[in-house]
Amino acid sequence: MNNLLKPLMSQLKTLADTLQRSAVPFDPSLFGDPIAERADWTPLVGGGTNIGTHWLKQQSAHRLVFAASWGARLFAGIFIAVGLTIMVGALLAGFAVLPMPFEGVVGGLLFGGIFLVAGGFAWRKMCAPRVFDKRMGAFFRGSRPPAQVGMAQCSEDHVPFSQIHALQIIRERVHGKNTSFYSYELNLVLKDAARVNVVDHSKVVRLRREAEELAGFLGVPVWDASQ
Repeated sequence: MNNLLKPLMSQLKTLADTLQRSAVPFDPSLFGDPIAERADWTPLVGGGTNIGTHWLKQQSAHRLVFAASWGARLFAGIFIAVGLTIMVGALLAGFAVLPMPFEGVVGGLLFGGIFLVAGGFAWRKMCAPRVFDKRMGAFFRGSRPPAQVGMAQCSEDHVPFSQIHALQIIRERVHGKNTSFYSYELNLVLKDAARVNVVDHSKVVRLRREAEELAGFLGVPVWDASQ
């Protein structure tokens, strides 16, 4: 009997140790940096996606870019395509194929417009590149550098390299109607302990690897609290 109980007790002890470790709150003092203790360690943007939205690419020796993945483009593109299809269908039904009351045409255009606007918003939010450029000495969001590149002020779309103190990875549990998953944020931690989000998706193994590559490019540490 003892021989049977020993493996079971060992497994229970391992499970208890695991649960106990999970219950211990994250302690940023482990990084030995006062800015880490001042920074927030809760999700910055909230929500998340269960697909990889951006992959890090080296465009040149002085530029790294988080470019939108095909999955992100497809997700936003579906909304745009559905919206356009509904709007075109309403016009055809109203004026060419099946005569439809004017109110029906307007309703179809409005309904399709909702999908079109949602798709455009998703495309702008998800598919905009995140650029780190050494020649400009700044991070910026979008295909074109914002007007404030070269200036000292920071925003969610622009951060001078001189203000980046560290990279932060944190985990968030996202609950959907029929599913739940973990999404992981990669944030810039600034010298005043403020944060700016770079990407937020579920592919943590690749995100950690890309964070290390970016940290080497910027010459800053990675603070990983995603375990």
